[in-house]
Amino acid sequence: MHRAILALSLLVSCADAPEATSIAESEIDLPPLPRLYQIRLQAIATADSDGGNASPVSAATITNLLPDLNEIFSSTRIQIVFDPATDFVQKDSTILNQRFSLLAGVDPADYHDEDVAPPTSRDWHDAARRFEADKYRDKLTIFFASPDELVYSASQGHWIAQLEGAGGSSSRHSRSVAWRRSPDAASLAHEMGHYLHQQHTMVKGVGSIAEAADKIAAYLDSGHPVADGLLALDPDTAWVLDTPPDAAGSIFATANDPNPNDGADGDKCGPVSSVQIPVTYGNNQHHTFTLEPDRSLVMSYFKGCPFDQHFSSDQRTRILEAGALMNRRNILKYVSAPQTSPTPELEYLDHDTAGAISEVKLTRLGVNRIVTAAIEGTSLKLIVWDVGTSLADGDITRRGEIVVGELAGGQWRSFAITHGGLRQVIVSYRDLDGGLTLKSYEVNAAGTPRLQGTETAGEIADVAIARIDPITFVTPVRLTTGVLRTIAWRIYANGEIRRLGHGDGGSIDKIEGVTAYTPDGMTGEDIEGAATVFVKTGGNLTVQTWEVHGDWSVVMADSESAGAIASSAVSSLDFDLAATTVTSTSNVQKVIAWKSSYTGAITRGGSATVGSCLQTTSAPVGTRYLATACRRPADNAQIVRLYEIGAGGTTVTLKHEQQAGTGTELAMAEVGSNKVFLATRSTSGRMVVKTFAVTP
Repeated sequence: MHRAILALSLLVSCADAPEATSIAESEIDLPPLPRLYQIRLQAIATADSDGGNASPVSAATITNLLPDLNEIFSSTRIQIVFDPATDFVQKDSTILNQRFSLLAGVDPADYHDEDVAPPTSRDWHDAARRFEADKYRDKLTIFFASPDELVYSASQGHWIAQLEGAGGSSSRHSRSVAWRRSPDAASLAHEMGHYLHQQHTMVKGVGSIAEAADKIAAYLDSGHPVADGLLALDPDTAWVLDTPPDAAGSIFATANDPNPNDGADGDKCGPVSSVQIPVTYGNNQHHTFTLEPDRSLVMSYFKGCPFDQHFSSDQRTRILEAGALMNRRNILKYVSAPQTSPTPELEYLDHDTAGAISEVKLTRLGVNRIVTAAIEGTSLKLIVWDVGTSLADGDITRRGEIVVGELAGGQWRSFAITHGGLRQVIVSYRDLDGGLTLKSYEVNAAGTPRLQGTETAGEIADVAIARIDPITFVTPVRLTTGVLRTIAWRIYANGEIRRLGHGDGGSIDKIEGVTAYTPDGMTGEDIEGAATVFVKTGGNLTVQTWEVHGDWSVVMADSESAGAIASSAVSSLDFDLAATTVTSTSNVQKVIAWKSSYTGAITRGGSATVGSCLQTTSAPVGTRYLATACRRPADNAQIVRLYEIGAGGTTVTLKHEQQAGTGTELAMAEVGSNKVFLATRSTSGRMVVKTFAVTP
């Protein structure tokens, strides 16, 4: 009997300057940019339980790759770090080393049809890797394995198991990167790029000029303008705007083949860097397109070529957003971040003011930028704020602003804001007709917002918003009938907003907030993103998880109920951990941790009850701390508090509190690596913004 084999399919020179003239910046050897951030690797080299099929990778292998990895990541200002003494382990575990198991009683030799593979299961292997990777939540975990694969053997007339070749896989939802056999720096950086939310630059299924022409013709025949024809070969245009169309290497291997009739493949890395694609479309119309991909982009399939591999500018932005705003916050660290003591405190840093407002909400945008959304009269207005870049610098600088639109008034006035992608913010609000309006804005380097996209939906009574994936966000809304509807949307790199689908829940009183959690990226289930929705139902807090599937269906995964509340605020702490800061019906503040598993199962964690509170807000500080601000009912005093959240949300412990002025409205967000930004409405009605830092 063939031993149990275990297949995990993871997603996924300058000329001298003339004398007596100035030298252009591009003509001199500039010093490298200083590294601001770090990502630490955790390497796990596996073998089968009996020691067989051992990975050839050692700690020295990773150490030797570091210079090239850091060169590829240099433009992101991220330093890839690895300590062979602490960041490398070897595991003899078949369940980790192999990708799948044959079902009980299955022998590949009994399967003689090359179109019918022997049945397998990978569930236990996926679960074991998730469990192992979770031991290193503050690192980018890479499994270096030496697994088998199933292939059909024509000579033997049945399926067999054989050692799988080199290669890797990962995705934006994965808990780890997987690599088979020995890696090279460019290929490993490519898979790390997928983990950090990067897509392939090339279209699949195109291996010749004729196939490229057919794909472009079909695109034009579907109604697209000729000027956009090459977008048929630009699959990542929803994600980034600065990578050219790309059809991978086969076309260029042919173009660089000096002897096309000798049976040998040409060199895709050769000197020919562009090809002409003549296309016939429509009513016998003709146009020739020039395909010229950037073969030095590490997310292309030219990664084996001897070019200076790099990420594009938009790709670099996406990587930093993954680490600052989304599910990779746990691994992106500041190079100079101080160690936090057992008794950290919140220290006031700076403040600024704006005009009269009635309500305010905000979102983080990038590493050191905040955008506030505030109601001035009946208008909703955005203001961009920058916070000093050093760890100790909380200086606030006001940037640009823009009026979003007019809001419906009365008890159903509702609006929300979240970050988009590529320096975007998305605003949702109940418009003057009572309908849902969404708008996307790009904020340029100077801090000036510009409207990009607008979309509308039907009548609503309440709305919240959260980005749950690089290009997917959700708006849980309370319909005028009282029913909860969770709507999924796509936000494209150009700011276009497109509705995907929705799912309805039961009747609710109010939407308290929404956060993202990371679904499983290692199974065959096609999930685009997932959200944890917090609602008030019958006076009680209810927590629900919702999945957005690849067919755009939106499905509730789980629901849990907590006790009675007056109001609450929600914050995302980690890719599977959130916290609610609630005010009870007796005006007491309580912080509760909630864990959402990769399948959406909800577990209530630890909690802490502290002090009198009428209104509250919160923000994460890294993945370990939660900052809150509370308005005390007796005198409108604002109390800021810092809580430590134990591993997995098991405990919540108050570490520090202090008074921070007076006011009647509160909104808070993380900014930088150890700071929070608080926006309030002062007793005189003006907006006041403040920064605080967590100090050792």
